Amino acid sequence: MLNQFRNDRGAAAILVAMSLFLLMGMAAIAVDTGIAFSDRRQQQSAADTAALAAVQFAKTSLPTSMCGAYSGANLAVCRGAEEAMTLVDANLPDLRYDSAAWAECLDPTRPKEYTRYIKDITRCISFTDDFHKARVALPGTAVETTFGRILGRNTIRVSAFAEAGFELVQSAEVLPFAVGPTGQNSNQTCLFANSAATLNVSPCDGPVDGNFGKLDVSIYGNSDLGTSEECGNAKPQSKMAINIVVGADHPLEEASESVGTVDDIANCNAGPISTNPADHLHTQTGNAEKGLFDGLLGSISTPAREGRLRCKTAAENDPGGKVSKFCVDVNNNFPESLDDTPLWVYINSSDTHVSIFGSCSGVNTRSEMESCLAEWRAYGAHPVSSSLFTGAIVQAPRFGAVPILESDPGNGSGDYDILDFSPTYIETLYLSCTANTCAVVFSPGEDVDPIDPDCPAKLDPGVTTCGLVGTGNKKVYAMTSFMLTLDMLPEDVRKDFPSKPGTLTFNLSR
Repeated sequence: MLNQFRNDRGAAAILVAMSLFLLMGMAAIAVDTGIAFSDRRQQQSAADTAALAAVQFAKTSLPTSMCGAYSGANLAVCRGAEEAMTLVDANLPDLRYDSAAWAECLDPTRPKEYTRYIKDITRCISFTDDFHKARVALPGTAVETTFGRILGRNTIRVSAFAEAGFELVQSAEVLPFAVGPTGQNSNQTCLFANSAATLNVSPCDGPVDGNFGKLDVSIYGNSDLGTSEECGNAKPQSKMAINIVVGADHPLEEASESVGTVDDIANCNAGPISTNPADHLHTQTGNAEKGLFDGLLGSISTPAREGRLRCKTAAENDPGGKVSKFCVDVNNNFPESLDDTPLWVYINSSDTHVSIFGSCSGVNTRSEMESCLAEWRAYGAHPVSSSLFTGAIVQAPRFGAVPILESDPGNGSGDYDILDFSPTYIETLYLSCTANTCAVVFSPGEDVDPIDPDCPAKLDPGVTTCGLVGTGNKKVYAMTSFMLTLDMLPEDVRKDFPSKPGTLTFNLSR
């Protein structure tokens, strides 16, 4: 027995040695991994900041120290890369990545969509073809270990990457109709009138806001919306139709938001999407009949979309997501039905605050709806949590935003700063008008003509024919719109209004 115990001597020492080795291994994992994670957090923060800067500074013409030899798209890539590298240096100690480290960086996991980079500068700062997204992958650092050396691991490779892009928050499209302070403060305004000489219906019986409502909004070219660049004074009819269907395809903002004037036409060719929102617009002169008809009732080719008021019964049939609640045939001569959704179907009847407005109960006509709006405006301050309309209104094709100009636009062409944006709801169309009468007055939600059910209701009792025959005059002579206020909309809609596209929202992803 004694010899047996003597043979076990030294076993404890072996177990202790093995335990120490295991403990040191665990310490290596804990300590060295902690150091590596701490370094990676620093690098991730640097990559995040750099990616956001890259997508914002690409396509700008700010003074540069390294991009003088480049032009066009390569200049945009260089500007974004230059700003990204500067911020990486600022966020990491000891100027960790020099130009040689960037030049040697390859980013082997870069997604295929990031096609733009300059290999002589770095492959690790790249952009999508339309410059809507930027990717920054850091060259990486070998972090020295402490306990890990015992296990034969002298360094841990640490890096990070980030992707950032911008999108245009959509709650309503900005439409190409000029409204001044006079129109903004009314319950219903004339968004467009072809000529007061052939029309004598309020509020389109004269140039209340001047120039009969046309705005010359340029098309910058936005791959997300499918638009192609149309700058300057070219193709006014096409620009108007596209802007009616799609809305402004680039950022617009109030003149008070930024220092200086950014002219929409001059800013147009700065790139597919300018990161410098325009705050100065021009009114449009000349004949807009075709542009108005195509944008409202016809179609456009780029992008291939039907007119704004052509009936959409499912979201997949309309890339813009605007869905009609109700549709109606107009004399069976349009290829499809037109949207016939009246504003009052969106009244928030379940809101206890709304219920106190007697004129907003049981609304069934345009005049009753106008009385409801007038009562809401006259009330004064409303509870923030209340709204006259439900959030579903943003999906209506008749709902949109219009720029409010600094002053009522005058006749002819003119230049105006954007004072504000106002929600609006397209109301009545006047078609086939001659000698101060209109054969077709299409007011959504109004009862059809009791004598001829195929005709829209005639608000003018003197009209005796349906008009709008297959080969007849389909000209849109005028269009009225309900002018809404932000406090009529739910709080979440107010925060994102308008679509602008006025405010660019930059999103970070990894």
